[in-house]
Amino acid sequence: MLRVMSRRRFTEKQRLALVDKFERSGTSAAAFCRKHRLTYQSFLRWRREATEQAEPAPEFVEIEVPRPSPGPRAETVELTFPSGLVLRIEQQPAPRS
Repeated sequence: MLRVMSRRRFTEKQRLALVDKFERSGTSAAAFCRKHRLTYQSFLRWRREATEQAEPAPEFVEIEVPRPSPGPRAETVELTFPSGLVLRIEQQPAPRS
């Protein structure tokens, strides 16, 4: 005998709550879906949509780097992104002729 699962409808608030609960669960998405009787593909779509809403598209930001002061020292500019990525730009002094 085949069991036919009835289709449940979730509000956006319920979907976001389930995605949040999953993020804190420490289990795989497949195990979480089995436990909560969710359709795996639908749940993956909910996660993707929640991520897209939470993370705005990256923007370019113009930065101005101050001119190095006179002297033979190197200047370093360092940018640290929320992901932990660090971009370090080092300017070596120009060789003197």
